[in-house]
Amino acid sequence: MSSAKQPLDLTTCGITGGLIRFSLPFLASSILQTMYSTVDTIIVGQFAGSAGLAAVNNVSYICNAASNIGLGASAGSAVLIAQYFGAKNEAGVHRTVGTALSISTIMAIVISLIVCVFINPILTLVNIPPEARSEAHHYLMIRAACFLISFFYCSITSLLRGMGDSKRPLYFSAVASIANVALDLLFVAGFRWGAGGAALATEISELFALVWAFLYLRKHQPGILTLNPSQYRIHGPTAKMVLKIGVPSSFQYLFIDLSFVFVNSIINGFGLIAASAVAVGSKVVNLSQIGISALSTGVGTMAGQNIGAGKPERAGRTIRVGVRIALVIAIVMFTIIQIFPVPLVKLFNRDPAALEESIRCLRYLSLMAFPSAFFFIYISIATAVGFTTFSMFCHILDGVVVRVALSLLLTEVFGMGLVGVYLAMGLAPSLSAVFAAVYFYSGAWKKRKLLEANGL
Repeated sequence: MSSAKQPLDLTTCGITGGLIRFSLPFLASSILQTMYSTVDTIIVGQFAGSAGLAAVNNVSYICNAASNIGLGASAGSAVLIAQYFGAKNEAGVHRTVGTALSISTIMAIVISLIVCVFINPILTLVNIPPEARSEAHHYLMIRAACFLISFFYCSITSLLRGMGDSKRPLYFSAVASIANVALDLLFVAGFRWGAGGAALATEISELFALVWAFLYLRKHQPGILTLNPSQYRIHGPTAKMVLKIGVPSSFQYLFIDLSFVFVNSIINGFGLIAASAVAVGSKVVNLSQIGISALSTGVGTMAGQNIGAGKPERAGRTIRVGVRIALVIAIVMFTIIQIFPVPLVKLFNRDPAALEESIRCLRYLSLMAFPSAFFFIYISIATAVGFTTFSMFCHILDGVVVRVALSLLLTEVFGMGLVGVYLAMGLAPSLSAVFAAVYFYSGAWKKRKLLEANGL
């Protein structure tokens, strides 16, 4: 690879220190990326009320579900690049980048058209509260029209992550987050454009980050991104492998997001206050999960590079260290939420009618911290070896078998109402965590062939 600004060598550094050093920028980057939706939620909640909150929360899951259908190329390319980078295969990295970007472009255009054309049936299907319908329509239309920006940005950050570079995505996210805050205040608080203004602020700020990321790679990693159309010709064998890895990754997140859409449709039936309360509770819990999520990204990349370098035992030690760190994070975040729920909730919405319900929701949803600590880390080894079909299976267990089925069971059969939905959401990752742990300790992942051995 180019000698310019080489990232940390994850195949030789100390595991604990290297993992923390590599994951901390991902943590900061994740915090900044989460600020997109968090600032939207805070400012919309303060200036557009419960209707705006319900709109942003419901539509965010729809946008994520639509995006994840087409983001498989990014997920697949990240795994391939990590193994190619660990194996010092520069040609493989370049070929994967061009192919993945071309696939992402096609998918983004198709999905944008579908969502924009069928926007009204989609909003009707998810049972958006009538008071939030107009806000939701504006938000979804703007976000859907700009999927290409999101896909490109995710593709470039996936490329850097696969190469072991966790600092540059942090810088890009910082630019986007600062722009997002400023534009949110201008469009939502200043111009009073509501949820649509929040969506516009998000997309413009992401475009700033995308342009900077492109210019950075052009300067510091020459040859990876060029303006030569031939680089972006889809290479058949590479595309097949990217999609083989990426399509299950797309569907695993799609199932999760669709399960949230379905569960939200149940919650929406309880009225605007319930929908607003879940929007707040979900946002706080998502913030508390950032540390574990960022750590799992670092664990997956380090494990993938070590597998590519022929060091499976070191990859296994990486997983074990990651689990210990994740449990510490889970304990700290759960304790904070249980002790300080009121100020956390008031950060997003001061509506007295929604305050009590938001606190009750948050206390149940915070249970998610512990099964997530195990699930996110153990499943990283399946992603690192390219076994994304198993990862998809575990996410289906999480989203469909537990979250949706348990929500229906507790609400419809046991009559627990909203508490049943909250409890189901909090316990959702439990079954998947068990399966992921069994796969890791079975050692079956050590027997899988390197992706590079497929003749790419």
